[in-house]
Amino acid sequence: MSGTSVFKNEGALSPDFLPDILPFRESQIKQIAGNLEPVGESRRGQNTFVFGSPGIGKTATMKFIFRKFEDEYPNVKAIYINCWDFNTSIALMAKITNDIGMIGLIVPRRGLGKDEVNQRFTEAISKSKREVVVCLDEVDQLIRKEPGALYSLLRVSQYTGKDITLVLISNDPHVFAKLESRVLSSLNADDIEFRPYKIDEMKNILSERAKQAFVSVDSAAILLAANQAVQRGGDVRIGLQSLQKAGRFAERKGDKKITAAHMRDIITEVKDPRSQIIKKKIGDNEKVLVDIVNKTGSMSFTELYEKYAKNVDNPVSVRMVQDYVKHLAHAKMLRLSERKIDGKRMVYSAA
Repeated sequence: MSGTSVFKNEGALSPDFLPDILPFRESQIKQIAGNLEPVGESRRGQNTFVFGSPGIGKTATMKFIFRKFEDEYPNVKAIYINCWDFNTSIALMAKITNDIGMIGLIVPRRGLGKDEVNQRFTEAISKSKREVVVCLDEVDQLIRKEPGALYSLLRVSQYTGKDITLVLISNDPHVFAKLESRVLSSLNADDIEFRPYKIDEMKNILSERAKQAFVSVDSAAILLAANQAVQRGGDVRIGLQSLQKAGRFAERKGDKKITAAHMRDIITEVKDPRSQIIKKKIGDNEKVLVDIVNKTGSMSFTELYEKYAKNVDNPVSVRMVQDYVKHLAHAKMLRLSERKIDGKRMVYSAA
């Protein structure tokens, strides 16, 4: 080791790092900001549905807009919620109430029933001097768990006299397909699609991050990282992970500059960031199911449940495991197949 780090600011390679400028998303930023602008004038904003494949800037764009929006409009409270973490109506109401932050209405983590949480939520909305905008990221998790929660948010004006403007984010453009017509009518969302970055756009994005992250880096290394990201679905996080791994590899070798050779040496180590993130968020029972399938391979549901029951101290019901499996398939952690094994139709295999 040379004792000198190749990094200036390794945090610039984090997926959670929010740069001052978001290139190649100017049109989407303008459209979303336009939909929210009436809220800054204490009028009803346009509900918006943002969709596109993973890792192409949807979440970063909304956080960027919310940061700018609150700076420009002090009368607006912009609340970001990831529905992996808050996927029931009581969880949403508690989160929104606590983020509004009115004294005497804070909801503790435990101890209050749904009626009491709802009472504090509606009181916080009606008494707040600020307009409220809520972004529901990964909204498919909410719709899967409790679709009625979305309708409750859309009807809040009936009880408070004030609207909540919603921005909903999903990788699935058809996430609302099974919702009731009354919910879709109340939502009346403006659809905004995010398309994957092209190779030159990806290279530009990674170049800007690399300038902030490294002391010195070859453009060839950045091009390899960009190409890897584009080939694997256009996920910027793959490019960022590639750069970070190359930087750490160079540092271990005592090199002072990130090169294409460093990138080629680590490229096979770059993992799918979405599956890593999801695995951290899923529950213990779901992790057991994923581990069983990854280790064993294809199997019927009966075989999966038998192995699951042997691997846990207190197995849940067959019905609950079926729900878990559907959730994991939706999250692309497991793959479902209709081919038959020993006359049994449904087969589960590693994604």
